[in-house]
Amino acid sequence: MSESIALAKVGDKEYMLLKIPPKELIDLLQDNIGSTIKPTDLDRIKAPAGGSTKFEVPTTSGETETVSSIEGIILHQMVQRAYWNKAFGEGTNQPPDCISTDGIRGIGTPGGLCARCPNAEWGSKQDKEGIVTKAQACKETRLLFIIRPNEILPIVLVVPPTSLSNISKHLLRLASKGLPYWKCVHRFKLEPAQNANYKFAKIVPSLVGVLTDEQAQHIKTIADKIKPKLEQFVVAQEDTIDIDADTSQTTPF
Repeated sequence: MSESIALAKVGDKEYMLLKIPPKELIDLLQDNIGSTIKPTDLDRIKAPAGGSTKFEVPTTSGETETVSSIEGIILHQMVQRAYWNKAFGEGTNQPPDCISTDGIRGIGTPGGLCARCPNAEWGSKQDKEGIVTKAQACKETRLLFIIRPNEILPIVLVVPPTSLSNISKHLLRLASKGLPYWKCVHRFKLEPAQNANYKFAKIVPSLVGVLTDEQAQHIKTIADKIKPKLEQFVVAQEDTIDIDADTSQTTPF
């Protein structure tokens, strides 16, 4: 087995990204799309509605396939908050009226510190009929840019409010062991959940493998090169649709 193939193996899976030098990756992107990657070019997936425990993942055929879990290396992750003055469906696909790309300070209307914003308070969300719910008008999400085996570009897993606590606890447990998230192989599954009014699914993460120091450095080098582009990713309004009646609060990370 050649050194490059050995480097690419993590457990019983082979990661194509581990075999490609950072410069070759940039050259490949330029050959295929004519410029460096734009955040809107990336496929995104999210927890399904209605309590389904299957992810719908885009494929190269243009269709989607249902999978019970997603496994891969987190290339980058970020917290966002987004607020739309109009309900989903009224001006769908419009940019947020206020966006925070760090979960701390919002830009737009109303803007300012998220912690002091009334739209970030639980119970600030109104439904389409104008009835106040128990949810937040400004939804917090966590975006996970995940490299899967046999792929060199990340998919974006949009973590909704109901799953934020699970992800934060997972990342904190790794930190307590001295493991940065990019040095780990993660698995994400869905488990059914229900509150008084809705059935939904929560994302449940787990650790399935740890990269060698050499592999982790390779991932970190590539992440540092494309991170500025990934950080331009802005969550879409449809990504923030979640269980509005849910009152579970999350732990900031």
